[in-house]
Amino acid sequence: MEDSTAALSAFDALVKATQHSSWRVRHEACFALGKLKKSQALPSLVKSLKDTVELVRKSSAFAIGEILKHQSTLTVVEPLQPEQTSLTFNDSLSVETAFNALLNSLSDNYYSVRYTAQDAITKALQEQAAVRIMPASQ
Repeated sequence: MEDSTAALSAFDALVKATQHSSWRVRHEACFALGKLKKSQALPSLVKSLKDTVELVRKSSAFAIGEILKHQSTLTVVEPLQPEQTSLTFNDSLSVETAFNALLNSLSDNYYSVRYTAQDAITKALQEQAAVRIMPASQ
């Protein structure tokens, strides 16, 4: 039980660190949250996509992509049409909000943020397509 409490405290500390005064701390916290792949981090990561520092936005886009890539319930309900700016999912609001925030990052002023957001979206959707194509093992 102590290990789970320590892990929860570390996770909470990383979430809090996304709002730290140092951009380096915010950047590393976002990156680490992506490695943990916990969807509970999505609200903080979405907020970090609006950070004033390019590297924080980039690591936040990466982290959101890592989390979305591992969401087993992420399935597209309606395909994206040319005039649409977002997809509809049958999952929680936080996943839909995170995905929409990634879509919005495609218009970031910095190429590295746009590229990372595009890569995150592509990987998340590819992973989900693979899950739907491959039958469940019996």
